[in-house]
Amino acid sequence: MSADKSQTIKSKLFNYLLVAACLLLIVVISVFYIVDGNKNSKSTAAMAKADATYESQNYEQAIEDYKAVLAIDSKKQSAYNGIANSYMALSEIALGQDDESLSNSYINKANQITELGNKNCDTTQFSNQLPIVFKSLNNGFVQTLKLFGITLLGALPLGLLISFGTRSKVKVVNGFFKFLIWIVRGTPLMLQLILIYYGPGTLGNNIWGSKETGRFWAAAVAFVINYACYFSEIFRGGIQGIPVGQDEAGLVLGMTKGEIFFKVKLIQMVKRIVPPISNEILTLVKDTSLARIIAFKEIIFAGYSFMKGSQGISGVVWPIFFTGIYYLVCNGLLTIGFSKLEKKLEYFK
Repeated sequence: MSADKSQTIKSKLFNYLLVAACLLLIVVISVFYIVDGNKNSKSTAAMAKADATYESQNYEQAIEDYKAVLAIDSKKQSAYNGIANSYMALSEIALGQDDESLSNSYINKANQITELGNKNCDTTQFSNQLPIVFKSLNNGFVQTLKLFGITLLGALPLGLLISFGTRSKVKVVNGFFKFLIWIVRGTPLMLQLILIYYGPGTLGNNIWGSKETGRFWAAAVAFVINYACYFSEIFRGGIQGIPVGQDEAGLVLGMTKGEIFFKVKLIQMVKRIVPPISNEILTLVKDTSLARIIAFKEIIFAGYSFMKGSQGISGVVWPIFFTGIYYLVCNGLLTIGFSKLEKKLEYFK
């Protein structure tokens, strides 16, 4: 077996293993997300029913309803509290009836259920931390993917338009787009995020608001403008790298400049720009973490929140490192996809 063939087999095997590992992790995350969402909806409905029963002072039935909540989600601290409160209410009723023995029995049961709840919901234990952290990171990663997708959809076509502007023969248009690219490429993306989100508010017109949706669209606008400027330079280099003779040949054949670009030059340009564009896209996946500077709840924000104290967990470092797995999976799949795309475009050699 030749060395080249052996290397090809090893490369394919590595790609297959990487894809399998990534798909397995995606399946695990998806199943957990769906199951957890279904469990939350059921436990929330059951909890509302139990709370209503408690409010009606039907404490014995409330205890059964809270137990039904725990049958769905054994980590529901509020259900344990509901049972304990119900027992304490029954204890007061028994005490009012001069049945001290029964009152003490209810108090003991309340204490037991409180201890059990504290044990099962102890967030200092890794087994109790994992589902909470996993759920939070999944939600953050969904936000990361949304920001990534919107940025690509906006930045790629806008970058192409900006590249046309920089090649315009009208000096005002040409100068404006070159100045814009100079500003965007010369300043940190973090600064641009801060300016776009907080800038309108300092002028008395907070167009984004303070909710998560506003933060998302502010981040999306900043990312689209930033990456469009970088993409525009890649597009410009790809266009200028195509020999001028192809334009002249197309004009001789009676083609318009638009037909020459879309039917002759565009595919060749794509072949040239795939490697640098793919590099920028992989960088974009990681750069989405900068959106946390405006408190957008992407995956790094979710992981870091457990260091500061979130959902009863504080001073825990491992979630922030665990986020790296999500980035590796996402970039691993993108890398394989771009590699296959490059191979399909090799017929231009």
